[in-house]
Amino acid sequence: MRDTTDFRLPAAARFALTALADQIDTLTEQVDRLEREIVSEAKREEDMRRLTTISGVGAITAAIVKAPVPDPDRFRSGRHFAAWLGLTPRSHSSGGKELLGGISKMGTTELRSPLIMGWLKVHHLFRKVFDRQNIGETLCLIEFDVRPKTLDRRTSQR
Repeated sequence: MRDTTDFRLPAAARFALTALADQIDTLTEQVDRLEREIVSEAKREEDMRRLTTISGVGAITAAIVKAPVPDPDRFRSGRHFAAWLGLTPRSHSSGGKELLGGISKMGTTELRSPLIMGWLKVHHLFRKVFDRQNIGETLCLIEFDVRPKTLDRRTSQR
């Protein structure tokens, strides 16, 4: 498209597409610059740095969470924060029976969506790497760097 010796496109179309390509290049550079600034801010800011230690939460998600929640101490616990986000199960309790449904989705989508996307990515990777048959053994290997003791059939029959 930017090749002036290629005459497959009419001159007007080439001019318009070149202008659009220049705009895309400029926007890409701006997005990259903003992303670098957010990442450096996440490294400097204590709350954002703590948020990025959570699996599935990067600098961008930490910035999205930090913007509307400048003081995380206003929440008594993580459960209260999850309820504020709309990530707690909806309660359908009646007659002493407690029934919990899907997430309530009462909070803002702009905050909930990146957190859910991060969780889905971690969950997907976890299921891909570890099969369900060997999950206990795999967790022992990861957590304690040891293999769990398996019962020998001859020993258990004695």
